[in-house]
Amino acid sequence: MTVNYLPRQSYTNRFIYRVVTLVAAAALAACASSEGIHPEGHPTDVSSLHAERKLAQVATSPAAWPTTDWWRSLGDPQLDALIDEALKDNPDLASADARARAAQSQVDTAN
Repeated sequence: MTVNYLPRQSYTNRFIYRVVTLVAAAALAACASSEGIHPEGHPTDVSSLHAERKLAQVATSPAAWPTTDWWRSLGDPQLDALIDEALKDNPDLASADARARAAQSQVDTAN
């Protein structure tokens, strides 16, 4: 069994590299000071927001969920066609779950 040892110079170089790294880290840490750092943030006044003025006339309800075909309210026939094409052959979650269970039962039967 042969063991290859690194030459002594390699250990010296590694030691010097570590010492230089530690000295540099200590020098940078000595330069850091948290004195004079104070938060200058303050809350924004709600009345200054444009969205607040725009949405003031809209009656909202926490229970107002979008409908299942919410994109139709945008009135874009191209978007309607694209989404209809995307949903044409895609099953809903219940159908996908039923397909997965059927496939799993076939695997169980085969085993």
